[in-house]
Amino acid sequence: MTAGFHFGIIAKKKVVLDYPIGNARPDQRKTGDAEEDGQIKVPDGAMKPPRPPKEDDDKPSQGGDKPDQSSKSTYKNTVGPLNISQIGFRYEGGTLAILMDATIAFGPVALDLMGFTIGLHFQAADGSTKSLNSLSWHDVEVSISGVGVQFHREPLLIAGAFLHDRTADSDMYAGGLTVGFTPWLFQAAGFYGIIGAADDPHRFKCLFAYAVLRGPVMNIAGFADISGLTGAFGYNVDLTLPTMDNMVTFPLLAPPDEPLAPKELVRTLIPGGSQRGPFFNPMNGAMFIAAGLTVTAFQMLEMTAVVAVQWSPRVQIALLGLAKCDVPSIKSQVKFAHVELGIMATVDLDAGILRVEAQLSPNSWIVHKSCHLTGGFALYYWFGGGRTDWVMTMGGYHSAFVVPEHYPRPDRLRISWAIDSSLSVSGEAYFAITPKVCMGGLHIRAALSLGALSAWFDASADFLMTYSPFHFIADVKVSVGVRYSMDVWFVTVHIAVQVAASLSLMGPPLRGVVHVDFWVFGFDIAFGDPAGAAQPPRLTSEAFWNLVTQAEGQAANVEAGEKKAHLFSCTQGLITENKQDIKAADPWLVRSGVFQFAVECQFAISQVKVNGKVAPAPETVAIDDIYAKPMRLKEAIDSTLDVEINGPGNTKSVGWKAKPAWKDVPQALWGIYKESEDPNAARSGSDFSNLLNGEGGMARLLMGVIIEAPVPQVSLDKMPAFRVDDAMKKNIYKDDGEPQFLGIEYEGDDFAPLPPAQEPWDALELAWKAAPDPQSAVNLWQDVFKTTGLIKEKPTMLIDNNKVLFLSAPLLGKT
Repeated sequence: MTAGFHFGIIAKKKVVLDYPIGNARPDQRKTGDAEEDGQIKVPDGAMKPPRPPKEDDDKPSQGGDKPDQSSKSTYKNTVGPLNISQIGFRYEGGTLAILMDATIAFGPVALDLMGFTIGLHFQAADGSTKSLNSLSWHDVEVSISGVGVQFHREPLLIAGAFLHDRTADSDMYAGGLTVGFTPWLFQAAGFYGIIGAADDPHRFKCLFAYAVLRGPVMNIAGFADISGLTGAFGYNVDLTLPTMDNMVTFPLLAPPDEPLAPKELVRTLIPGGSQRGPFFNPMNGAMFIAAGLTVTAFQMLEMTAVVAVQWSPRVQIALLGLAKCDVPSIKSQVKFAHVELGIMATVDLDAGILRVEAQLSPNSWIVHKSCHLTGGFALYYWFGGGRTDWVMTMGGYHSAFVVPEHYPRPDRLRISWAIDSSLSVSGEAYFAITPKVCMGGLHIRAALSLGALSAWFDASADFLMTYSPFHFIADVKVSVGVRYSMDVWFVTVHIAVQVAASLSLMGPPLRGVVHVDFWVFGFDIAFGDPAGAAQPPRLTSEAFWNLVTQAEGQAANVEAGEKKAHLFSCTQGLITENKQDIKAADPWLVRSGVFQFAVECQFAISQVKVNGKVAPAPETVAIDDIYAKPMRLKEAIDSTLDVEINGPGNTKSVGWKAKPAWKDVPQALWGIYKESEDPNAARSGSDFSNLLNGEGGMARLLMGVIIEAPVPQVSLDKMPAFRVDDAMKKNIYKDDGEPQFLGIEYEGDDFAPLPPAQEPWDALELAWKAAPDPQSAVNLWQDVFKTTGLIKEKPTMLIDNNKVLFLSAPLLGKT
């Protein structure tokens, strides 16, 4: 509790509200960096969000003496038709304000009051302070921020709400509407506002609106029904995508059986007090559009999916979804399983990242409602800016894995089943693939408690696997125990027996060794194929070639790999041809001046040669050496890409420029082999710390080349050089020394117009009609410039009506 005077409300021995009077809060603008005091930085023009929640946020709220620092707390109380949901206080400029949110219900009709305020002015006009006894009705001020009305009588529901929130920096209006008639429900909401003070040059207007329709819309082929439509639009509004934790509260995905009331909608859109809303917030220059639908299929699957595109100014594309699955059907009274899954896939083109996430809701269960399923999935791919990276995980990572900061951290895949009061079973599992290693694991626990008797079973396993050749090694631990307590006369005797075992698994083929600890002695039991304990053979060069080129498993693997080893693409200068059937082997039609093509290789290369000339290596990019970890190579590989470009007559074409292209590739394929880091060769000297470190999982190698056409050159001119000024001179002197004056040369009459005809219009019409058909010339023009849509016929209307369309007859020339 802060020092000073406090005004509080205590109900049922609990502090509902604590409001300190006269204690100003520190100016956030003077506390240094926003991140240091828990604030979130946002782009210019956006409303600043509140600080993240802290541990003491559940304590009674405390107010201050600033205009927008009212203290408001949840306080639910019902008196007759009046229901109070929140109450608060604010003291400002000698005025004590009592704020509350309340609902007044009369049968099927309800009236919602939002921000209902009663203010008491204790400061008189002369500056003196009034007492409670000296207050009059003129000192009482009543205001309200929003109002809502609802009529609900099955099957009809009509509800609406309107809210006005005004601060020194914003003026916002929000509204919501709900109309329902079983089985349909229509809901719409939005806000309009002006952000910024009146003298702010960056002041802007914002607009947001969205609508949702729930109910049968149409049937698709008898197996699926569209049971919902949704859409949203925001101008100068930023869309904050939901997380796995709050996806069920996202208005565009709100479950149809849990629609938000209009008053809750407008409070979600405008939290009040310059706070940042959870999803939609004003931001100058930001825009988004979203659309989605709800589909029910096979009477067991219901999914709501929304596609959103926003530019703020970064371009982001998102696919959001909530799915429910009931087995055997949604309407079945007895169910085998109920699964709720949240899905989110986003592409941020500016940041260069693809995210795909999924999360099981705690409401999911199988076999029985007490058998809960939880856990998450994540697939991330980074493709922009710096280095490339990727990761895929279900349930997290190995306990010893050093997770990079930018990697996702989904929850473990868990099952928890309290079969009855005495028996429970729980378990968790994970699986992950990184550019370095593949890992997996599980843990199972069963416990029995029957009064004085208790028993347990624990088993856990952690796997490390290599890609190719596929092989795994796992450490499994098992513990089984029994404990019994009994009273013998005046003594309580505790008897406990525990058997622990460790299991080492490897394969394929499966091979294992069990070590059992029983009190003071232990023993080993081996099982499985002994070949599973041996290190698998390394890949041959041909097998590694087929692996990286993804050749099919056929007899002609090398030939299939040759076809897939290189990918040719025209990156600049390609002319689109108007052809229906274009084959991959067809020649390109290009513009020679800007022509550029790329050769992408499936196998890494160390250098590029174009017509026998080595292309220069990049100077600003550090290229790693080429290795082949599945081949267990400890020395670098030399790989050369030879490109030959021939001109007419099979002659070498010169002047082509080559720029090497590099990519980030996984160390599991292209990294150097170290026996101490190989799970397949695990021994006393093994060190898996590098494998279990997520950093540095990619190698940067040359994986292609970009080739540009030669620079255009001026053609050779066979005319010898001469002085221009000499060519402009002429000697006018003869041998006798007398100058000769040159005569005047007149222009020829080859292109002079003909004398006017007596009937110029008739002559013009005859000349145009006698001209050859232009179809062949137009076809030639279209073929050369690859264009379509040109007119191939004579202008008959112009010819027939030339006397009307021309003010005077054109003159005809000689031919």
